[in-house]
Amino acid sequence: MLALHFKKLLFILPLLLVLSVIVFFLRFATPQDPVEQSLGLYQLEESESQPYTNKQYEKEAKKLGLDKELFYFSIKPNYLPTEASKILLPADKRITKALLKKGFDWQDVETFLNLKNTSSNNLEMTQIATDLVASGETKRNYQQLSSGEQTSINNLLGDHKGSFYYPVLRWHGSNNQYHHWMKDFLSSKELRSIQNNALVKPKIKRALAWTLTLAFFSILLTYSLGIFIGFKRISSLHPFWERLQTILDFFYTMPFFWIATLAIVFLTTSNYGNWTNLFPSVHSINFNGESIFVELVQNSSHLILPIICISIHAIGFISSMMADNLKLQLSKPYFLTAMQKGLPRNEILKNHGFKNALFPILTMLTNIIPATFSGSLIAEVIFDLPGVGRLLYNSILLADWNVVFPIILLIGVITSISFWLSDILYTKLDPRVNITTT
Repeated sequence: MLALHFKKLLFILPLLLVLSVIVFFLRFATPQDPVEQSLGLYQLEESESQPYTNKQYEKEAKKLGLDKELFYFSIKPNYLPTEASKILLPADKRITKALLKKGFDWQDVETFLNLKNTSSNNLEMTQIATDLVASGETKRNYQQLSSGEQTSINNLLGDHKGSFYYPVLRWHGSNNQYHHWMKDFLSSKELRSIQNNALVKPKIKRALAWTLTLAFFSILLTYSLGIFIGFKRISSLHPFWERLQTILDFFYTMPFFWIATLAIVFLTTSNYGNWTNLFPSVHSINFNGESIFVELVQNSSHLILPIICISIHAIGFISSMMADNLKLQLSKPYFLTAMQKGLPRNEILKNHGFKNALFPILTMLTNIIPATFSGSLIAEVIFDLPGVGRLLYNSILLADWNVVFPIILLIGVITSISFWLSDILYTKLDPRVNITTT
């Protein structure tokens, strides 16, 4: 059994490897240019002009390793040579692909790019060249260019026609962007946030402390009250518990963001009476630069309302599941036999039925732990808590992949370990379970 658990634990490594590849390629689905972002372009005012030259752009792109192939191998059209990855300027990349697709060889492409880059009107030449190559006709008036430039473009374009092309598999070895990206991440090299050049590890550590605190007390309160209410519904048979379950079911059907928003509007301000100002308002957390523990203690009052909202939204589900599991125990042979022997109903439920009904709820806990991290985003954004969810959301918006990548891997590790612990918990609670067949 121990060997089997160890084998399952080893499966986490390939899962994390696949996750890292997915995250790496998701970087290129965002509209932000990593080079412009690294140069600080997105922090400038809209009225400011382009703050960098082409040489500065190429230098920064090489510094980021963008002159290398993306992965260990690639499947590209046969007309696209490996030298094309050395083209770093976005405008040159578009022109290069268009020219190669139309049947030009690499020497012609280099000649055309040299012509464009030595022109006195580079921007206009770039747009004209793109129009001519992409559509085969002039979409802009380029009579303002010199006759020598017009002749050079026309001679270069000529009557080339695109030829048939097919996919080609190419191997690039370890000198690729993904390999160096992973190497930097796994090494002792300190990653820094692109947003403010701060160290990534302290940022994630601080955010993780907030999320873990929120998750721990939310799960503790939800499970404690949910199990208690579910047990009282079956053991006492008092109508109060059924009415309470109806109210909890109503909160469970409400969207969480609505519950949280209503709580902030009516319970954090005195606009509706002094008695409604029960909790501190959002956006008032004190960041004094001290240790994480001190920061959490000083701002603990800001966690009370989020914990209540999360718990009140989920208690109904836990209590309903607990009550349903107890109802199933009422028809079990052991329960009926104990009743026939004259044992009190509540005593049977407490000593035998409770443990059996608790089994599926406790094993569900391993699924709730990773879900808490993924679901913490809404609570942290609404209540302005500096947790992992909000940090991940803001980093994705800013394409700060030095922060996004470790957080996603961290969530992947927690999810994988939670499922692994679920197997162990199953076998410990019920030895009849054979995980080799699952």
